[in-house]
This record gives sequence, C-alpha cells and structure tokens, in this order.
Amino acid sequence: MKRARLKIYPFLVAGFPILALWNYNIIYVRFSSVFRSILITLVVTGLLWWLFSKLIRDRQAAGALTALGIFLFFVYGRVYLFLRGNIEGLANHGFLVGLFLGVFLMAGWLLVRKVKNKNGVEESLTVVGIVLVSLTVIQIGWHEVRVVKASKDMETLEVIQTQDVDLPLPDVYLIILDAHTRSDVLKDVYSYDDSEFITAMTDIGFYVADCSQSNYPFTRYSTSSMMNMNYLQNFMVESQVLPPLRSSVVKQIFDNLGYTTIAFENRAKGHYDLGEDIHLSRIPVVMNDLELLGGVNEFEFALIETSALRLVNDLQEMLPDSLTRHTKKAEFYEHYLQTHFILDELVKLPETEGPKFVFAHILAPHGPFVFTQNGEYDTSEFDTLIGYRNNVAFIDSQILDILQIIIEKSESPPIIIIMGDHGPRGDFLTPEHKVSILNAYYVDEETQASLYNSIS
Repeated sequence: MKRARLKIYPFLVAGFPILALWNYNIIYVRFSSVFRSILITLVVTGLLWWLFSKLIRDRQAAGALTALGIFLFFVYGRVYLFLRGNIEGLANHGFLVGLFLGVFLMAGWLLVRKVKNKNGVEESLTVVGIVLVSLTVIQIGWHEVRVVKASKDMETLEVIQTQDVDLPLPDVYLIILDAHTRSDVLKDVYSYDDSEFITAMTDIGFYVADCSQSNYPFTRYSTSSMMNMNYLQNFMVESQVLPPLRSSVVKQIFDNLGYTTIAFENRAKGHYDLGEDIHLSRIPVVMNDLELLGGVNEFEFALIETSALRLVNDLQEMLPDSLTRHTKKAEFYEHYLQTHFILDELVKLPETEGPKFVFAHILAPHGPFVFTQNGEYDTSEFDTLIGYRNNVAFIDSQILDILQIIIEKSESPPIIIIMGDHGPRGDFLTPEHKVSILNAYYVDEETQASLYNSIS
C-alpha cells in the first residue's frame, strides 16, 4: 500500500521568506500588513504548480520546480544587495538573471530526466519546509505571547483614578508630526526660518516649548514613553517588549472617562496598536483591518527590495518619469495620498460626538520627501536638506489652518498637543539634533502656566 503524502512543500517554501521577513521586523509590522503578501504568494504558487504539471506531465517534478522557482524568486534581491555591498562589479541584473535562470533550467532538467527517487525529494523538501516555517511561527508566537503579557502587566498598574465631573469633557487631539524639529535646528541646520509659523501658533493660543526634545530618537520608544507618562525601563523590565498602546496608561484613562478613540491609517501603523474605536482609512479594510486593497505598504516595499521584484522596480527607474510617476514609487505615492486623507479628515472630526481622543500620526516632515512646498507629489528631490525643508514647509502650511478650524468648530475648547515624536534623520546631524522636536500645547491658562520651554 502506498503511503499518503501531504503535498504542501511548495507552499511551505513560498511562505517561509515572507514569515521570516515579518519575524525580523515584527516590532514594526502587524499581521494585517503581511496578509496580502502571503495570500498572493500562495495563490501564485498554486498556479505555477498547476502550470508546470501541465507542461512537463510530472506532478512531483513540477512541485519541486515550483518550490525552487519560488525560492530563487525570493532570494534574488538579497543576493543582489549582497553583491552590491561586497562585489559591486557583479551587482548586475543581466548577470544575475542569467545565473538564476541557468540554475533553474539545470535543476529542472535534472529533476525531469535524472532524478529517479522523486518521493525522496518531496519528503526532504517537506521536512525542511515544516522545520523552517515551524521555527519562524514559534518565534512569532513567542513574541506575541510576550506582548500579551506586557499588556496584562500594564493593566495591573495603578492608573490615575478618574472621577465623574459635571462639566463637559474636552476633546483631546494628539497630532504627531513625525520627525518635526525645533525652530533653532531648522534655522541652523536647514537654513529654514519658521518664525512666521511659530508666531501664528502662539497667536491662536498655543504654548510653544522652544527648547523641547523627545526622550527617545525613535517613534515606538518615544510614543510608548509618552502614552505611559514614564520612562521605558520603568514599565517593561520583565517582559523586555514594549506593551501595545491599547494598554497604555493614557489609553486606560481615556477609556475610563468614556472617550471615543479615533486613529488614522498610515504606512507606519506597525509602530502602534491603539485599539481605537474608530479607524479612519483611505482604503476600505475588511476582516479585522486586513489590507486587501490600496497601494504598496511598508512591509511589501521591503519584500520588493529583497526579491526578484527588485528587478522590475529597478528597470522602471530607466524609463521616462512620465511613464512611471505613479508606479515606480507605489509606496511613496500611497503615503502621499494617506497624508492628504488625514489632513482632510481632521477638520471634520469636531462634528463627531464627543468626548473623543484623536490620535493623528502624520508621517511628515519625515521621509520619504515626496511633497513640494505646495503639497504636490514630487519624488525628484533626493537632497535630504532640501527634501526635509520642503516637507516642513508643506506640513506647517497645512496644519496651521487645520488647527484653527478644529478650535473654531469645537463646541468647547479642545486640548491639542502637536509635536514631533523625534528629530530629523541624517549622518550630518548630532545626537541632540535627533531628539530636538516641535512641541506645542493648546490648553487652558492654568495648565499653560505650568509648562516650560524644555519640557520633553
């Protein structure tokens, strides 16, 4: 009697590179950003297996060929990057395509004509696939277990007690302008004068802390510290992972007070998991925020860079810009659209019944530098100084009008915090520059009197 064999090894080989890349970046990437890549890859794998089976009339050899082809597809970009960093002369797509095609054709000939024990090949590939996928899934699962533990640890902390009040609770807006630095850094490093913007902010009632800095130079650390009103080492000692923002002290306080939490979609959503009540996204999402539509996300862009899709992306760079403007930087164009979506939606939120806590993480002036000063899409400016300066000019001109509209349309004076989560990036910047931030508060006079210039 023949033993039944589970024919899953091509799918295991196809899924492993995606899971491995997710595992490597797991603190920044949520499953919703990975799902589409896995789904498409598994479907393509099934179609390739069917096609090879029809072409060579040997399902076992076709399965092995499919697994090999998928493996070569995912390893191509990594080989190219290795050669570019170590043997630049061989980092040539013409050479690599020929090499990879030769390996595939030679292996195909051997499988079809020479290998007699195809059952052994299937069993070996299945075992290897199961081991690799299992180890990766275990690592991912262990990380999620630690996150859950960290979340429960946060829930056991003594949160500031809230009490019922007769007065209406104010809407609270936390608007993070990612990597937005202070006026002095803009002037000294970027030769940009934003005094008109700062003056306009103070004129409408904001307190601007002109010597402020973030506690950490990275989004996740800075945001987590802020949302827990504490330094990281004081609330993540045992778990060694950052607890999700949905279990943070600030989120618990707002939940206890009956606030509705509103947050936006953006290309760096993996930096936080707020557990918001209302999730505003330009592209409709289904099945618990799984991404099926829309442009390339941050994870998928990394997958393109490390697979054979890099070849397609690099070839587009050689074509006239008029033919590729909206495709060669799909992730960047989606970022451009998402940013405008957030800005357009912010002015509508005062009409939403409150009280509400609005968390708006806007990835500007942070790169990619795709905005002109007038807010048009442009990827031609690669100079970090000019690109950052353009992004600052754009977001400042937009956010000022938005703040005025929010204040005017709110039934009672809102609380608004507008800040950079960290300073700008660049090898030419000092450590102090990288934590220097814009930090401004729209609060009542009593609270404003307690603020100070160096507040972090």
